Amino acid sequence: MDKFKIKSRSFQVFLSIWALCILIIAVIQTDLNDTSSFVGIVGSRAIEVAKSYPAKVEKLHVIPGQIVKKGALLLELQNPELELEMSKIESEIKIMQEERDLFLPLLDKKTIESTALENLKEHLGILRKQKEDLYIFADFEGKIQNINYKEGENTQPHFPIISILKDQPTTIRGYIHEKIMDEIDVEQFVEVSSLSGNIEKGTIGKIISFGSSIVSFPPRLLRDPERPIWGREVIVSIPVNHTFLLGEKVFIKKVHRTSPLFNNAVALEEANEILTTSSINTLKNVFLYKRLEKDLILKTKSSFEASGITFLKDIKKFMAIGDGMNLEDHPQVVLLDEEGEIIYENYIPELGQVDDLEAITSTENGEVYLLSSLDKKKNFKFRKKLIKLKRDGLQFTKEAEINLYKAIHRSLRKTPKSELAQLVLKKKGMEVDLEAILIKDNSLYIGLRNPVLESGSLRKAIIFKISNLNKLLKTGDIPPGNITIFQKLVLKNTHGGVLGISGMSLCGDDLYLTAAPTRKKRRSGAIFRLNFNRRKSNALKIYNFPHQKPEGVYCDQGKTLTVTFDHGRDPSQVAFYDIVK
Repeated sequence: MDKFKIKSRSFQVFLSIWALCILIIAVIQTDLNDTSSFVGIVGSRAIEVAKSYPAKVEKLHVIPGQIVKKGALLLELQNPELELEMSKIESEIKIMQEERDLFLPLLDKKTIESTALENLKEHLGILRKQKEDLYIFADFEGKIQNINYKEGENTQPHFPIISILKDQPTTIRGYIHEKIMDEIDVEQFVEVSSLSGNIEKGTIGKIISFGSSIVSFPPRLLRDPERPIWGREVIVSIPVNHTFLLGEKVFIKKVHRTSPLFNNAVALEEANEILTTSSINTLKNVFLYKRLEKDLILKTKSSFEASGITFLKDIKKFMAIGDGMNLEDHPQVVLLDEEGEIIYENYIPELGQVDDLEAITSTENGEVYLLSSLDKKKNFKFRKKLIKLKRDGLQFTKEAEINLYKAIHRSLRKTPKSELAQLVLKKKGMEVDLEAILIKDNSLYIGLRNPVLESGSLRKAIIFKISNLNKLLKTGDIPPGNITIFQKLVLKNTHGGVLGISGMSLCGDDLYLTAAPTRKKRRSGAIFRLNFNRRKSNALKIYNFPHQKPEGVYCDQGKTLTVTFDHGRDPSQVAFYDIVK
């Protein structure tokens, strides 16, 4: 009987081992036949530099394959037509100045600087800025990939002059067999692992595009170079904090929705660590080049904390506003020329007491709008207003004014369960800090510095929209359906700190944001860019300010950004940046 039990147990063990072997073989076979897996090579997306105008390559300072540091001079361009025009205008200015000096004793001081002479000087200043643009610098550390022109050759408008590879790869060029290429699609998450077996190198990525034709796999990815394999290219975006080497071979596997990795992938995308298809198509190859080494200090007659800036196109002057004024608490108007120098400062007594102006914007027809913060601290009664100004030359008068605090409060109380109402009315009273406004198609867009929306483990800055601005200015009321959340964005500085929106400016489809820490005493902000027309567009960080707090931004035709910085008791500053695409 005992021998029978022993044999029976041995037979059970034997069957268990066989069952385990069959299971292992099935798993291996399943993995080998997984149609959502393919291989690739870690690469880097080249940044191409082009100009919108033709020019001549005067001098090259680099060669293909050369490693360059940030700020290095890459090449110099020459624009003969620009040089000729500058020479002509300089001659005209010289002749007019000589005539002015000749008749100076006969002229009144107010008429010495004629309009024609001032216009010539202004035009010459614009041409000089264009001449500075002929020097191309590296905005990041990288490797020169291609130089498409030789010295002495003429460049074509919008055609790449030079391309640079970033040191830290952000994309993978994968190849999937033509028999199984229909098993994956754009926008799908993938798990990326090293073929070396080092699990610490693994990361999450996202498929952002496919090749337009069937191609042969690179020899490096073939087991037998004599037997080519055909398939389709797949471009995968990966976060910048990976440890893969440039050119390293990797294994790519689709992340299914049932996988625990799927939630991690979603979190990475929401944190803007993985670029989406829309961000690649609309935001690639964008960075800023600081025009001046040092920011200009705004030296005003009284305390001035620059909190916003816009541009008045008819008089070609910047208009900056400040908060925390001491002189009778009247809003202060500061006008700057195109070089950032203060040319005019005054107050608007007609507005009465408006404390803590935080945002300014202007429309194409010259209307100027001001906004206070609506924060309940200090003198709350002076922090409730949206003001529309009318301007005649340098004189400003009030055209309309509403109590925006009451309008928002009344509207959101009618929909208390809405996401915006939960965010804004979660405390007693209105505890929100509005620091950015924008007007488009009779709608008012407002960016929040505080509070931010708690979304799982993420904290998102909010832009909300108020439709039918004209009706709001007439009635002071917002129907519940006219106030909605427009964008929810994860904004972080280089230290991982949460940022809120402090300024907004729109150039075509591109919305530029300045972002500052939600904690008032912190100084570490950034500039972001997103597609205004995409409701779920990621914000791409294009510039960091490790020790500065940007408060306002103005975009000029998608070519330049003007940014103001408010550092409390320290003098406010203004800086100019060229947008490079």
